[in-house]
Amino acid sequence: TSPYARKEVVDGVLTAVPASGAAEVEAQVVDPVKVTDRVLDNGIVRVTFDDNGLMTSVRDLVADREVLAGPGNLLQLHSDLPNFWDAWDIDAHYRRRHVDLVDVDAITAVDQGIRIERSFGSSRITQLVSLRPGSARVDVRTKIDWHEEEKILKAAFPLDVHAERSAAEIQFGHVYRPTHTNTSWDAARFEIYAHRWMHVAETGYGVAVLNDSTYGHDVT
Repeated sequence: TSPYARKEVVDGVLTAVPASGAAEVEAQVVDPVKVTDRVLDNGIVRVTFDDNGLMTSVRDLVADREVLAGPGNLLQLHSDLPNFWDAWDIDAHYRRRHVDLVDVDAITAVDQGIRIERSFGSSRITQLVSLRPGSARVDVRTKIDWHEEEKILKAAFPLDVHAERSAAEIQFGHVYRPTHTNTSWDAARFEIYAHRWMHVAETGYGVAVLNDSTYGHDVT
């Protein structure tokens, strides 16, 4: 029994499973995911791509709302040259210089979604962006053949959400941090840690960025 209600799709049938116990549930047939040249659509979310493989739109069809405020899944390459302790330290000035990885080697519509291939320096990235039937989640599976030195790679998602704080998962719940730099303490948190997700929200609406590991983040 999960403490959270969830939805599962099996053989094209969506079943809503209630939280913390058993109950009679009602199943319904869900629409399949439509994959075209530059669009993914499952009736809940529509994702649109440009010719460089960037997300130009993530449309919440249920709320009738655009999620992105700019190109999404924008990979950015930063210099990693801290003043001290090169092995593990990150200084705030790393954010002043970066290269947007917008050049694409190939973008292909496949059965599972949209596959994007990029190369830079001596490295190569392959991403598969997909949707699941009945789900509001956009999956980005990233495979990186990394051969760079003194570089940081980040994925940027400009979100159209008015939030003065972010929520980050920690081992026993979550912690809030400001999205602004009104104080020196706020400015010192230019890079923050989180476990598997970051969440920003305004009254009545929110967006989360999830991952399957532990990475550094920044929210501004």
